Amino acid sequence: MDRIKTILIWIIGIMFILTGISKLLYLDAMSAEMFDRAQFPSILFYSAGACELIGGILLIMPKTRQLGAVVISAVMVGAVVTHIYLRDSAGHIIVPALIILFAGWMFIKTKK
Repeated sequence: MDRIKTILIWIIGIMFILTGISKLLYLDAMSAEMFDRAQFPSILFYSAGACELIGGILLIMPKTRQLGAVVISAVMVGAVVTHIYLRDSAGHIIVPALIILFAGWMFIKTKK
């Protein structure tokens, strides 16, 4: 079970690192379009990217895993709220909601 947990942590951590980098380099067209539809300031787009990058890095390091789970949860709560605000389909809400649950599980299961 520990090996599966470690693999999941690394997959999600790397996913957030790559997503954060793509936002910071303005390569994530889908997210950029969503931020534009919501009429959010562009600084929020880059802030989300920075938080995703930092959260992913923190998540893969055992000593900072809990903090990484909190950062990733905060970003995903923002994603859920944004999708609700934009009245997107429920399918857009499921993935960030599952990541919030996973991050909560990581927060609880990580030894202090």
